[in-house]
Amino acid sequence: MTETLAIQLNQCIRSRQSIGVLSEPAPTAQQLERAFAAALTAPDHQRLRPWRFVVIDTAQRAAFGQILKTALAATGETEEEALARVEAQPFRAPMIIAAILHPAVHPKVPESEQWLSLGASVQNLLLQLHAEGLGGIWRSGPLIESQVVREAFQCTTEERLAGLIYCGTISRMPPARVPLQPAEFVSKAVF
Repeated sequence: MTETLAIQLNQCIRSRQSIGVLSEPAPTAQQLERAFAAALTAPDHQRLRPWRFVVIDTAQRAAFGQILKTALAATGETEEEALARVEAQPFRAPMIIAAILHPAVHPKVPESEQWLSLGASVQNLLLQLHAEGLGGIWRSGPLIESQVVREAFQCTTEERLAGLIYCGTISRMPPARVPLQPAEFVSKAVF
């Protein structure tokens, strides 16, 4: 890797932010393919590939909103405003990607390590979308554990929905983050 490329990569990583409201257009098929290719390079002990992704495109957002509304109603929520609010959530972005942990039983790789692999794959996906000039945000919440939502994504008993990645075109940039200082989070071992 050349020094110039390393500097560009560093700038890309450091400038990525979660962006909560995104507009059309959604990622193209080629951009999405590159994002998933990047996701699949995540650290993966024993090459278990403990992840899978489900794309909810622009046309499927209303149907997904109904699923979320049904899931919230299943909790006993009856307030129309709350139900309408959750039904509208898929319209925060033109595309949503569900990230699902697909764990494997392995004597050397605990499920906790597979969760980390999934998290790294989502980070790679978000970084690739950012490099493409797109935005994204990883959202979760109690409804992703709902049986209604799990069934919609055809989750097996072992699988867990890790979150929803909303992605699309950045219509409004948030304020720049205050950079954190590595020295505040890094120390040398003292044995």
